[in-house]
Amino acid sequence: MAMDRIDLMQSAATDSLTEAMTRRAFEQEADQLISLALRHQHDLSCIVFDIDHFKQVNDRHGHAAGDAVLKGVASVCKATIRAGDLFGRIGGEEFAVVLPHADREGAVAVAEKIRAAIASQPVRSDHGVLHVTASLGSSARSIISKDIETLLAQADAAMYQAKHDGRNRCVSWSSIHGDHAIGARRRVLKAGSILFNDRRSTIDCTVNSIGGISVSNTTGIPSEFVLAIKGEGFETNCRVIAQDRQHLEVAFK
Repeated sequence: MAMDRIDLMQSAATDSLTEAMTRRAFEQEADQLISLALRHQHDLSCIVFDIDHFKQVNDRHGHAAGDAVLKGVASVCKATIRAGDLFGRIGGEEFAVVLPHADREGAVAVAEKIRAAIASQPVRSDHGVLHVTASLGSSARSIISKDIETLLAQADAAMYQAKHDGRNRCVSWSSIHGDHAIGARRRVLKAGSILFNDRRSTIDCTVNSIGGISVSNTTGIPSEFVLAIKGEGFETNCRVIAQDRQHLEVAFK
């Protein structure tokens, strides 16, 4: 009975098709790694990637070919990452990796390594050889990004930017904000205003060039608002990705 119980737990934690961790198991293990990273103050990063045009594979060649692609991509990723990294299937054709002891630059390097490996290794199926690519986004642990939900949301936003930019590429969460230069690509602070409630409500804030916003208290600030920096003549719509009592991380819409 004990062995049967162990088998059931293992099967519940592993995706039967790709042998990656299920989303629930992945997030549970990731939270433990993040707790260790916070306790010992070491780096940790996250990568989310999605197989490009996966629906077309299923539509043109059938679900058996789609399954072969999922298995092939998962196999390539597992062979590329380290033994101590977490690898999970978090959606239909969406996967995630947690990289302990890897900073922002390290995550970008691993993401590029995974991208290149997927692009260079065709998948064999009953319909012949299929060439697939993936779009990847990465994020790193920070003062605000200290739980797996936030890291996944940031990496996911970066991944969608990679898709928007043409697919088969890697984008870092931090680079999204750098590309929307609020001034130069420097970590400089600027006075700004958060506008919401049809611009009738205003909260003063301090903005840095990588998408971080500081306020006296985040209570009452909606998930979407307008950010204005009068000194720069800058104004854009923002969506909150993560927050604590006095800080927000946002994605520009």
